[in-house]
Amino acid sequence: MLDDAAVAFHVRTGWDLPVTGVRYLAIGLDADARAYEAPTVAGERYFVKVRAVPAGPAAALVPRHLRRCGITAVVAPLDSVAGTPWLTTDDGHQLLVYPFVAGSNGWDTGLSDAQWLEYGGFLAALHATEVPPDLAVHLDAERFDPPSLRRLAALMARLDEAPRTPTQQELIPLWRTHERRIADLAARTAALLDRVRTKRPPHVLCHTDIHTGNVLLDPAGGLSIVDWDAPLLAPRERDLMFVLGGPWSEHPVTPRQEGLFWRAYGAVEVDRAVLDYYLNERVLDDIEQFARRILSNGDDVDEETRQVDLYWLKRNLEEL
Repeated sequence: MLDDAAVAFHVRTGWDLPVTGVRYLAIGLDADARAYEAPTVAGERYFVKVRAVPAGPAAALVPRHLRRCGITAVVAPLDSVAGTPWLTTDDGHQLLVYPFVAGSNGWDTGLSDAQWLEYGGFLAALHATEVPPDLAVHLDAERFDPPSLRRLAALMARLDEAPRTPTQQELIPLWRTHERRIADLAARTAALLDRVRTKRPPHVLCHTDIHTGNVLLDPAGGLSIVDWDAPLLAPRERDLMFVLGGPWSEHPVTPRQEGLFWRAYGAVEVDRAVLDYYLNERVLDDIEQFARRILSNGDDVDEETRQVDLYWLKRNLEEL
């Protein structure tokens, strides 16, 4: 990953911004990305995302399109000097620069009644957004072919390798303790997958990771929606799962809050099989990704990262 001086240099030259430097922000669980705050001499602040594995064009083009459609809660990247919403360095890193949103996030603080209404209205507007052909060519569509099921088998084989680090040593007995429940989760996901593949539910534009950690709350109470790395044309249940179930916040959704959400979102028929598939597959995918990173011995994963992944792996396993 780029060092701080290189990140600041690329922001100065790529966006012509007089930033004084960058400050690393320990947020997010994406091992391929880092976030920074970049202040300027005049006191302005920008948010910088650096990706070792570039996101596709849709990560920048979708939020820009939504802003043009009048959905102002969306945080979209700024144009670089070259006129593109990202910059790719000679060594393949991708940088994106955004307005800095000060405030908390909904994962940590929860949402007020007014914010649940705004959140429901936002998702309704997102799912109703028409996708023009020139944007659609950059968007993937749901294929119901989750990599988590394939990767889980490969991960199981790696558990027999000798652990090299303290965190890896801690993972093995933890995994063995929960192995039967993980296998049951995989079987349940596979069975639901067989059901939903025959349904062909209608697709809408989805954020795909719209848990309340990606809902930023400014001091006045307004919402800003961030982290558009993987938008997808998919059944609406792909986003609704973050309201209707799962361990997606420090503040579980109450029936009252769900009622507020639906008041703003509008009445729709939720396909329970599709929703259950997404709920199960997301937990399985998280478990597999955390364990895989813990077992990685590459230079891109250090022991501190493994410890963070182990914490979140334990959180997920507690929910099984």
